Amino acid sequence: TVDFLSDDFFSVESPNANREKFDKVSRIVAQSEKHGMLMHLDVNTEIHPMKKGDRFLMVLSSSHLIVMEHLLRATRSG
Repeated sequence: TVDFLSDDFFSVESPNANREKFDKVSRIVAQSEKHGMLMHLDVNTEIHPMKKGDRFLMVLSSSHLIVMEHLLRATRSG
């Protein structure tokens, strides 16, 4: 089993918050559904395109490798 420190769905509020142009990367602003946290996150939008209103699951764990495996499985399954 994997112990998650935190998990929450986030909704993208601004897909390019700093309005700067970088190859493949945008800084998004997203708000969590459970806690109302506002997060600024740099995302490789070439691999993970995001637009306003998109939702994603952010999971924090004591092991980054385990989290990445779970996120990849979740992304591939639907």
